[in-house]
Amino acid sequence: MIKKLKLKNWKCHLNSEFEFSFGTNALLGVMGAGKSSVLDAITFALFGTFPALHQRKIKLEDVIMKKPVRKNFAEIELEFEFNGKTYTVKRRIERRKSTQAELRINGRLVEVQPQRVNEFIEDVLKMDFDLFTRAIYSEQNRIDAFLNLPKGQRIKKIDEILKLERFEQARASVVTLINRFKSHLFELSRFIATLRSEINKEEIGRLKEDIQKINSELFNLKNEINLLQHKLEEIEKEKRTLIELRRKKEFFEKRMHSLNAEINLLEKELAEKKLPDLEFVKKRISEIEAKLKELESIYNEKEKNLIEIKKEKEKIELVLKEINENKKKLIALQQEKNNLENKLKNLENIEVELEKNKNILSEKRKEFFSLAAKIKELKKSLEELYKAKETCPVCDSELNEETRKKLIEKKKSDLELSTKNSMILENEIKEIENKIRQLEKNYVELKACNERIKIISNEISKLEEIVKNEEEIKNKVCVFEEKVKDLEKEKKEIEEKIRESKVFLEKEKLLEKEVIEIEKKKKLLEEKKIEIKKVEEELNKIKQIFSEEKLEKILEESKNLFADLKSKKEKVYALEKLKNEKTRMLELIERKIKDLERYEQEKIKVEQIISDLEKFKEALSITQTELRKNFISAVNQAMQSIWEELYPYGDFQSIRLHISEGDYVLQLQELDGSWISVEHVSGGERTLAALTLRIAFALVLAPQLRWLILDEPTHNLDIKAREELARVLRERITEFIDQVFLITHDPILEDAVSGVLYKIEREKEKNGVAKVIKVEEK
Repeated sequence: MIKKLKLKNWKCHLNSEFEFSFGTNALLGVMGAGKSSVLDAITFALFGTFPALHQRKIKLEDVIMKKPVRKNFAEIELEFEFNGKTYTVKRRIERRKSTQAELRINGRLVEVQPQRVNEFIEDVLKMDFDLFTRAIYSEQNRIDAFLNLPKGQRIKKIDEILKLERFEQARASVVTLINRFKSHLFELSRFIATLRSEINKEEIGRLKEDIQKINSELFNLKNEINLLQHKLEEIEKEKRTLIELRRKKEFFEKRMHSLNAEINLLEKELAEKKLPDLEFVKKRISEIEAKLKELESIYNEKEKNLIEIKKEKEKIELVLKEINENKKKLIALQQEKNNLENKLKNLENIEVELEKNKNILSEKRKEFFSLAAKIKELKKSLEELYKAKETCPVCDSELNEETRKKLIEKKKSDLELSTKNSMILENEIKEIENKIRQLEKNYVELKACNERIKIISNEISKLEEIVKNEEEIKNKVCVFEEKVKDLEKEKKEIEEKIRESKVFLEKEKLLEKEVIEIEKKKKLLEEKKIEIKKVEEELNKIKQIFSEEKLEKILEESKNLFADLKSKKEKVYALEKLKNEKTRMLELIERKIKDLERYEQEKIKVEQIISDLEKFKEALSITQTELRKNFISAVNQAMQSIWEELYPYGDFQSIRLHISEGDYVLQLQELDGSWISVEHVSGGERTLAALTLRIAFALVLAPQLRWLILDEPTHNLDIKAREELARVLRERITEFIDQVFLITHDPILEDAVSGVLYKIEREKEKNGVAKVIKVEEK
């Protein structure tokens, strides 16, 4: 049961909410108020689409509110109960963005991706969008859509509802498969006939007999080859021995010749060279090396002394350098001392000048303070004179105006003069103070000069003491320079002696090497004489067991054996080639026999498969017929119950869906028992018949839901039929359907409501939003 629906920015609904209940729920309103938009929202919430969107009459963004205010998104939320669980599906559409969706079961989030939400709901309801729109949802003024289908299309539509097209597709696929297997069977039969014509069983016997003869001949030849190879190996072994003896004989003969030549050369060379005894040469080398060692020791000693003297000389030169630097420093200090002493001569003058200026400053300050007191007194007198009228403020005598003015002028003149003198005095005091400060600064500096002179005098005394030893140091430097010259001369002489000794030593060592080489050659001469005797002995042994005639005989015998072996191997190769060819022919025939057996087995299997597929094809056709028959029976049974409650008159007592001339026809039964097509009755009767069929479809195709959605079902119904429809929807429909959604503009159908009634109002001419009013709940 659908319980709640919330719409936000959905078409003309700005923010609408609905609550539905068991029974017939109705949405009442004029055309364009937004009633059908509610049904579209319910369908979209469940399946992610609705008829107009599915048929591409509109785009998804068209459901987002455009008037009176353009919105950027639309949102719907649907709550329904099924099998004891509460499902809440929420979908959001945004301009130029992907659709969002979420599904909750009892408040727990289970899916968030739109396609998965669709699949989940379809699985729960056991229904997809296609079946929903055909069985449950009757679009506006299309309650008789089934009846309006052209001839031949109704059976197709029923087949689509029952999904029988899948059976037909399966049957067509089976036919295609049967044809393919028949084609394959034809090819197999052709292969079998070809193979049978190619197989000759007598040829198999001949080939096997030939192969056996070849194997026997090959066996004999291979035995002969083995004997020949064994004999050849023995001959080859003897041949290799004789060839090796000949090689050794030739080698020893060459070696004899070579050794004789070397002995003659060595004897000649030793006879020509007369060299001293090796021991004598070694003794002379030892003497030279001892002398050289002694010279190098003396040289090293001189080198050591020279380094030490140079170090001492460098130290003294460093002292001399310091003396020269101190001399410069001494001159600078004496100059500084003279300058400071000249400055000190002015120290007494500065002291006198400083005392003099301090006295002058004291007098000037006294004079300045006296003037300041006078100025103060004059200012006071002037103030009193300005205030005085008849009596003199100083002497208490009578004071007239003229006298007062004269006194004021005189006081002013005195005050002006005193002020001027005071300013002059103040400037003079400042000048004297500045002069005193400068004199005090100079005095302090001169006092510091006196201290500096004492320090400089001490330094001068020290430096004079250092400089006093300059001549002595210079003499030491000269002495060291002479020593360095003498040592370097001695060192050079020793170096020359060492060089001469090394040259002589090198000559003696070369002589020693030459003597050693001669000794080696003498030894080598003896060794070669011994070797030549051994070679002669080996050569004599070889001559006793080797002869060229014997070798020639062995070579000839080996050649003949090789030729015979080659001939027999060629015969073996030819026979094996022939055997392989006959074996290949035999294997080819045997393979064809196996292929024939395999193809014959496969032919039996294919024939069985074709037989099974023919049976399956027939079963599919029978299944379609039975499903149609059962469906029509169920629909007619449901329609009979509904018609009795729905039709308010007595002229048509029954209704049925009948197959006539290869198509479905909806028929009504007259009082005399005859059946007529609804195409021959009035518009109202036809509409009621179509409504009955629609309810029956919902009951048969979706018994698990027991929902029905009717959009403007009163088309072509008269007042009595509409009133009767309202009564059935209110009182009787719940026997068949749990929940009905009724969309209507007809006030008569207000009486159909057994659940909740909503009136939807909208000022369409002003592009207003839909206003939802809950009227009552029954």
